[in-house]
Amino acid sequence: MSQVSSNPDLYLDMREHGYKEEEIRSAIQPMLEEGGFSDQEINSYFKGYDPVSMLDAIQYGFQGSVTGLATRGKMPDSLTPQQVSQLSTMQRVGMQVGTLAGDTPTLAVGAIAGSFGGPAAPVSIPASAMALTEGTRSYYMEQIKNGDVRSSEEFLRRSGAILGSAAKGAVIGGVTGGAGVVAGRGAAMLGATAGMQTAASLAAETATMPTAAAGIEGRLPEPHEFVDAA
Repeated sequence: MSQVSSNPDLYLDMREHGYKEEEIRSAIQPMLEEGGFSDQEINSYFKGYDPVSMLDAIQYGFQGSVTGLATRGKMPDSLTPQQVSQLSTMQRVGMQVGTLAGDTPTLAVGAIAGSFGGPAAPVSIPASAMALTEGTRSYYMEQIKNGDVRSSEEFLRRSGAILGSAAKGAVIGGVTGGAGVVAGRGAAMLGATAGMQTAASLAAETATMPTAAAGIEGRLPEPHEFVDAA
């Protein structure tokens, strides 16, 4: 347990070093008490590090979906940032399942609109689906964070943010769909079966989505983003 960690969060730092939950809380609680924090504040602090179940992860994912934001009228809050940062691979998959379930209505409507793309449908369908979903998500997030529009300047700012999110979604969806088409056709040219062609398309899309999203933001994708895209 003598390894040096760069984690600035003492609780997570001790957990990474192998300390048990009881040991961590016993060590940190006196520090908080000496700092003048009340029992309620201390209990709230520790609650932010409680273990997360798969159902918790799914619920948090749904809260961040278009449907979740629209029906709840507030940002996701069932998990703390500390808990989200410690989600396992399977819990991250569960979180994405929750988000996908809540995004289904806008994804479906957007896909229908994109289906009129003719020969470009394999690209226009995911582009349209992602554009509508991300644009709608941005609209509700702006509404939750800032309330009603109070000036023309604010309207223009919000419109720009929403359109920017929609455009980003369209690019990510289009690039991802295009990568899937190219991979599938490449596999077909090599004599792959239909199942292998589908697998090749899905693999390409899974690799492309987080890479495209990170590229737009001028950074490299994080490892967990490939899990989120799966």
